[in-house]
Amino acid sequence: HIPYRNCKLTWLLREGLGGNSKTVMIATVNPVADYSGISIGTLRYAAKCKKIVNKARISEDPHAKKIKELQDEIQALRRQLMEEVGLIGEGAEERAQNIQHALQLDHQMMD
Repeated sequence: HIPYRNCKLTWLLREGLGGNSKTVMIATVNPVADYSGISIGTLRYAAKCKKIVNKARISEDPHAKKIKELQDEIQALRRQLMEEVGLIGEGAEERAQNIQHALQLDHQMMD
């Protein structure tokens, strides 16, 4: 639990103070004696904010992550297939077209 005070500034900074981000806070105080109460309150608030520890992490959609992993796997399998089939030399273009056609058919069956 993060001890928020009830004010507009805290409401504006709520994501930075307890969310998924790194935040820098600068507390300014006034040396005039008439403002000592406000300055002390500011320093207390800054001290509380200093105790907040956030662990920022990359926000990533789990579905997008899985899709990316599967696309990477498909690329690796295509490279492996091309190496094994030997898409080099005489007839390579025709073999490549046949493989591409087979992959398209496989993709259509999956849909």
